[in-house]
Amino acid sequence: MKHNKKRNTAFIYETLSRELTKSIISNNTQGKAQVMAIIKEFFSAGSVLAEELRLYKLLLETGNVQQNLAERLLQEAKRGYAQLDASSIFDAQSKIIDTINKGLGSDVWSNFVPNFKSLASINAIFNTKVSVKKKVLFEQAVVDRMSTPSSQNGGEKLQPVDNLTYRSFIQKFNEKYGALLQEQKDLLNRFITGFADDGLELRVYLNEELARLKRLVKEATEKTDEALISAKLDEVGTYLEEFRKREFTDNDLNIAVIPDSMKVATFPKTTSSEDVYEFQNRLLELLADKGIVDRSSIQGGNLFRSLEGSVYENKSVNSLQAAIFVIAEFIETEARHEQIADQYERELEDMYTHPSDRDSTEYGEVPQYAQKGSMRPGYYYYPLRNRY
Repeated sequence: MKHNKKRNTAFIYETLSRELTKSIISNNTQGKAQVMAIIKEFFSAGSVLAEELRLYKLLLETGNVQQNLAERLLQEAKRGYAQLDASSIFDAQSKIIDTINKGLGSDVWSNFVPNFKSLASINAIFNTKVSVKKKVLFEQAVVDRMSTPSSQNGGEKLQPVDNLTYRSFIQKFNEKYGALLQEQKDLLNRFITGFADDGLELRVYLNEELARLKRLVKEATEKTDEALISAKLDEVGTYLEEFRKREFTDNDLNIAVIPDSMKVATFPKTTSSEDVYEFQNRLLELLADKGIVDRSSIQGGNLFRSLEGSVYENKSVNSLQAAIFVIAEFIETEARHEQIADQYERELEDMYTHPSDRDSTEYGEVPQYAQKGSMRPGYYYYPLRNRY
């Protein structure tokens, strides 16, 4: 599911609340009735969106509590969210978005929501597609905010932008970037709004665009007969391919942090090779070096090819969050190493399949002989023969 603000249930509710306030102030009876009807229909007690909104508010409105209590509330909120039906949430969101667009108009989505960043952070915590490292950082930020005293949590408030300023900004932007392609405009738009989801939607868009561009380059290469153009297109294809990154956990290894038994366990996937043991060993050794896992507890698990270790308990530090953070760092480091290895394999394959003039000869340039080298055809060679 691609993340955007319209898929953030708390943002939808806040947007409707501000639209209701605008209708009341402007004495728009019809608009007020429409907004109230939408809220009653989709956020009534027992509805899936109401349950999701309750979990958002639990993390958003809680403040001035002890850190251990904030961590417990966060874990309970995550556990409660995991019990909700994701498909039902998605269907309800699709329906309410369609109802808002048809009944109130798309201008509703431009309503200013001052706590938008906080809503986006909580959404990232609930989103299963956010990377482990970023999710841990978001969780820590939410825990810090909930455990910060109210007097210190005021911060700098965002000021709403009036319509004149907004229109002036849009006009200047269009004057400078009006000649861009639609794809370039889409890229800029996702880059500018990437703060909301920590660049998640931007990365998804870039992944789709890279696939599309590589497909277009391949089609152009197949159609051209010009050697120079073909060579340049190959260079473009190689450049696009360099953006590819493969984390070894995608195909090789599962890593599990088990809170009940305070363990970190690794399970190779059925498609992985025997080399995956090196990944498992390096990960647990790193956790032991960081003082997170007891080195003497590292052993094979009760599943074939699994490897596990016990996590130290610490009253001053959340040991499981520390383990997850180190695991995320390990995955990123291994991903970079894998990228270098993949690049080397591609260069080696290219050297054999497209050798340079120095390392190759044209067919027929070197004549063929019946016998070459020291291995005479028709003779059988045995090791150590006539050596005694």
